[in-house]
Amino acid sequence: MAELDKPQLRIDADVTGPNPSATLTVTYTAHWDTYDQNSRQQYREFWKVVGADQGVGEDGVDDFIRQTPAHEFIFVASDGSASSVHEIVIEMELPALDEDPGANIDEIKVEVSLTPETPDRVEELSNRVLISA
Repeated sequence: MAELDKPQLRIDADVTGPNPSATLTVTYTAHWDTYDQNSRQQYREFWKVVGADQGVGEDGVDDFIRQTPAHEFIFVASDGSASSVHEIVIEMELPALDEDPGANIDEIKVEVSLTPETPDRVEELSNRVLISA
């Protein structure tokens, strides 16, 4: 089963112009076990942007902001390597990251998960039986 190093998030904001935007870049390393390497097991990559509400004066419940679109399927695999580095780039409007209204500072994090994909089809031929006429 794959293991992930702690994903690293970087946010680049463009506050100029009429539509301020943000680019969230998440980088992580996946470490693949022997089975993943030999079978070329595929995993579906999923991400979720949340506002962290664990600070003083906050409600302690992280706020959902955005996640991988349902129609977007990103697959990663070992390609025979023991580990591989992956990057996720998320473009969004900057105001969407304002999850703590008022003077509170917004804390953003991205949760990354890999879910193993089962093969689309499994088939096997039965034993051969001879029929005499």
